[in-house]
Amino acid sequence: MPVDKAVNQAPALELIVNDIEEPEVEIILEDDGGATVEIGEDDSADVDFYANLAEVVDPDALGRVSMDLMDLFQSDKSSREEWESQYTKGLELLGLKMEERTQPFRGASGAVHPMLTEAVVQFQSQAFKELIQQAVLSVRRSWAVRHWTRRNKPPVFRSS
Repeated sequence: MPVDKAVNQAPALELIVNDIEEPEVEIILEDDGGATVEIGEDDSADVDFYANLAEVVDPDALGRVSMDLMDLFQSDKSSREEWESQYTKGLELLGLKMEERTQPFRGASGAVHPMLTEAVVQFQSQAFKELIQQAVLSVRRSWAVRHWTRRNKPPVFRSS
């Protein structure tokens, strides 16, 4: 059994449009079968492509654009205030301290964290052991080469 009427009918709307000027539209057919559509007057002919638009656009329009941009910037800044405070608290809880530095040069990283310090110390100690071991082997090899040249016997290389 078909339903004649919808349960929730959409309200009837009447759209009234006043004082809208339709722009002048010009369609130019190209030789290759394409078309160029020009809408409105061609105001760009007297303005250089690289010109400063702030000097060309109407001051009232510039004021509206700047007010819109300022409103959007303020709403963006206010919408992330909670995130910024949580981020700052998280950094403090982690023990990360950010400070402006001028030493050893301006803009040097001032981030200090205990785990970062520990990682640097561990790397340095491991690298030191490896470097010392290689230096000892290098000394042994050079001694063996000198010893071999004196006795004409092949050198024997052993690591520890």
